[in-house]
This record gives sequence, structure tokens and C-alpha cells, in this order.
Amino acid sequence: MKVTSPSKGSSGFTGKFVVLTDGGTGSAAEMLGAALKEIGGAKVFGQRSAGMVLAATIVELSSGFALMVPLQDYVTVQGTRLEGTGLVPDIEVKPTDGTDAVLAAALLHASTQPGSGQG
Repeated sequence: MKVTSPSKGSSGFTGKFVVLTDGGTGSAAEMLGAALKEIGGAKVFGQRSAGMVLAATIVELSSGFALMVPLQDYVTVQGTRLEGTGLVPDIEVKPTDGTDAVLAAALLHASTQPGSGQG
């Protein structure tokens, strides 16, 4: 993956990106993770994300109830709908007590896989 900078003459970041997710990862974090995965070749580690990316508004009704109305949906560049499904990790890692197994797996991958940004 190559991320360029607006500064003149900069070659940008050419290292690897990894994305860590779990069931608490939602909204814009899911969108960013999906973009890094699909466009930049980042690997996603952990558990499936929450699948909650719809932008919505709440309308108060005269009866005292409220109605949540979706305003827009999000579909990735490759056509994946994240709402209700979530971002699926490339490498599923279950959390463990006492250690951060997801972070450990991602760091191991980043340090052992050849190439720059891809893989």
C-alpha cells in the first residue's frame, strides 16, 4: 500500500497496514477497514465487526414513540454491503484472557510477510 502526502517530493508511506476488528468495531471504523482491505490490500485480523454503518435520523412521533429512519447506506468499492454483515476478517483470531492475541497475530504477520503493503 502506498499512501501519498501532499508535501512536495514525498513518496508517502510504503509499509504494511493491518486492521484489527471485533464485534465492537462499527460505523466509520468499518468503512475505513473495508477501504483499506479492498483498495490498499490491508489484512483484517480479529472478529467480524458490528455491521452498523447506516446513517439514520430519529423522528419523534406525537404518540411518544420514536421512529429511526435510515438516510443512506454504505456499499464498498467491490460491492459489499456492510450493514448487518460487518467486515469479515481475513484472519479470524479469537480473543484470549491475559494477552492480546489479535494484536500479536497482526504483528507477526506484518513482520514475516514479504512485500510492501500487500500480503
